[in-house]
Amino acid sequence: MRTTTVIVTVLTGAVGLLAGCAGEGPVRQPPPAAEGTASTTAAVPPASVAPVDPQRPRGGPADATVGTRYPFDLYVHCGGEFTRFAGKVWQTDTPPGNLAPRPDAEGRTRVTGYLPGTMELVRTDQARFVIDLHYVAAASPVVAFHPATTAPPLCK
Repeated sequence: MRTTTVIVTVLTGAVGLLAGCAGEGPVRQPPPAAEGTASTTAAVPPASVAPVDPQRPRGGPADATVGTRYPFDLYVHCGGEFTRFAGKVWQTDTPPGNLAPRPDAEGRTRVTGYLPGTMELVRTDQARFVIDLHYVAAASPVVAFHPATTAPPLCK
């Protein structure tokens, strides 16, 4: 009985990982909490996406659905305070900064200026980016965004 549970758990995790790594379309997840009750950090599933392709960064759809996670590459060369998602400019009060990437299987470290992860429209006035910790070490993998009230500055 215990062996069956472990096998089912491992298979379920593998299927979820493969679905997230496909790089096409939204990432499957449980239904969102009722509007106004969702937290930006409570019970957030980890992100699992393909590595960043700096020639084709993922930006999500122009019109996102509330509660759906999309593969997203957050541009952090300038700190990651502002981003564009779902046809809006968003700002965070806690930018992740340009985090150091983890070395790949060959021990190489590839700096792209992007953090791979998922972006979700939690509410019409709140978005949440979750860093994929397979590629980057981060103390807090969740970054909450709100609609920007000012235009993003030019990168310094």
